[in-house]
Amino acid sequence: MAFGEIDRYHWIRDQNPDLDPRLTAARPDIAWSGLRGEIDAARFTAGKVHTITVPFADLKKTPRPGAQLLTQGLLGEKFRVLERHAGWAFGFLEGDGYVGYLKVTGLGEHAPEPTHMVTVPLSHVYSKPDLKTPGPTPLPFGARVTIRGGELRKGFAEAQGLGWIYARHLTALGATDKDYLRTAGRFLNAPYIWGGRTALGLDCSALVQLALMRAGIPCPRDTDLQLKELGHSITNVPDLGLSKKGDLVFFPGHVGFMASDSHLLHANSTHMRVTLEDAGKVADRLKSGHGLAIVDIRRLR
Repeated sequence: MAFGEIDRYHWIRDQNPDLDPRLTAARPDIAWSGLRGEIDAARFTAGKVHTITVPFADLKKTPRPGAQLLTQGLLGEKFRVLERHAGWAFGFLEGDGYVGYLKVTGLGEHAPEPTHMVTVPLSHVYSKPDLKTPGPTPLPFGARVTIRGGELRKGFAEAQGLGWIYARHLTALGATDKDYLRTAGRFLNAPYIWGGRTALGLDCSALVQLALMRAGIPCPRDTDLQLKELGHSITNVPDLGLSKKGDLVFFPGHVGFMASDSHLLHANSTHMRVTLEDAGKVADRLKSGHGLAIVDIRRLR
């Protein structure tokens, strides 16, 4: 069977139902060495860590341009490559462990270690430190760049191997902003894209992941994983009347932030964008239109 064509998900579940295929870097012919003893593959490898060198890279379910988008890796993030073939790399994102296929053109083996991160929904890198420079390249929130010091020029900092970025759009890598609602709120009206992870398009769990990442809170990629790993339930029976600002409200396959005691901030397919809505009306809409009731309300602190 050709590279990537086997249904990895079914094969992994048949091999070991305790493993999550989304986070299990394995196929019958090759698997990550950390899975030795948990799954039966023909060959195990530690792979090699590469750096994403494009503003964002689509992680696909299979190695085809038209394949389902699973998530996106951002500039400067690490991707562990287990195998390359026909322009695609099979492996996983080091940050959240998500497994899939990236185009090799978006990966570099010897990229400089990032020092700073973009902290606005969308910035740009210019070939010169001048805002009138034509053809800037967009950089998403969370993109990681290397700033080696030196004086600012017209408010721009030089990013090694890239160009010039407005310095106020950057912060030192590792610095946090504990106000994750403020971070999430900056994405208001950003378009909705299933699997997206940038201000050009993102989904509900990406909004949560990006905001919590900025706050220094480890966060998995998908809603069901977030439900299991983030915070604690505020009550045995979900009740919006007990929720407060900062809580996470979970529905089957959906999540949002309580931006106040009454309003939900969430990326959603109803409006195809990030919206701030009355939480009760959202709950009624999902219940009446799709039969989806609130499954949990979780408090992060």
